Amino acid sequence: MPETLKAFKYRLYPDKNQTIMLNKTFGCARVVWNKLVDNFNSWTPDYMPQVMTEQTLKHQDEYEFLKEVSNCALQQKLRDFNETKHQYFNKSRKVRIGRPHHKKKRGRQSFRLTKEKFTLNQELNTIRLEKIGKVRIKLDRIIPDEVDYRSVTVSKDPSGKMYASILVKINVDPKPLTGRM
Repeated sequence: MPETLKAFKYRLYPDKNQTIMLNKTFGCARVVWNKLVDNFNSWTPDYMPQVMTEQTLKHQDEYEFLKEVSNCALQQKLRDFNETKHQYFNKSRKVRIGRPHHKKKRGRQSFRLTKEKFTLNQELNTIRLEKIGKVRIKLDRIIPDEVDYRSVTVSKDPSGKMYASILVKINVDPKPLTGRM
């Protein structure tokens, strides 16, 4: 049986304290991205800035607040930025992409956690996120037991609704061939 990646997206219903922590995590991930963009865009042939990571930002006094949220979310944002940088310099792309842009507070926001940093309880309709706790979730379909969890992306749309998109590796039974077009 071939394996494929599939995402299950569910609505989150956080309480007041969880909403505050989720918004802090969205904000910290956005700050890390924007600082990486500033660092990347400040490069000139005359000036080469030093390499910046989420760890170098955390050790600066003005960014102490980054220690309040999950380190995994910030590391994933760094990985996303490195992939964007890789695609920017990729010569074999059919369509060139432009320089990375800043992320704004308005609009869609998101952060990603790896499989070690979350657990889904389908009986109690909760998902435990690192440094946030158990958040109520609306499960409209069940994830099979024999799947391999990959990551969860927590997102917030402009209206303030929050979602969890759980990425799993799942075995797929191909449909039998009918001989028709």
